[in-house]
Amino acid sequence: MQVGDVTERVKEFFQDEYNAMTLYRELAEIEGDDEMKRRLMEISAMERSHMDFWRSFLERRGVRVEGGGRASRSDTSNSRGGSSAYPSSPPSSHYLSP
Repeated sequence: MQVGDVTERVKEFFQDEYNAMTLYRELAEIEGDDEMKRRLMEISAMERSHMDFWRSFLERRGVRVEGGGRASRSDTSNSRGGSSAYPSSPPSSHYLSP
């Protein structure tokens, strides 16, 4: 497996963790039961930790990650924009689209 192939797979892992984090947080926001809400927020925090791990992994390899999910090679002209904060809702399009 080539380094580029691994990087692309890790970008997908990063995006999956972002999507899961967002989903659990949004489910918690609409959940009426306090215990279930707390558990959903705990799971969201775990997914955030996983996402941060993959963010660090990518950044150590020269892939810039902005906001909640966008990643691009910092040494190419194919950079993608993004916000500096985690969005409050999931993106309408995949953050790591080609």
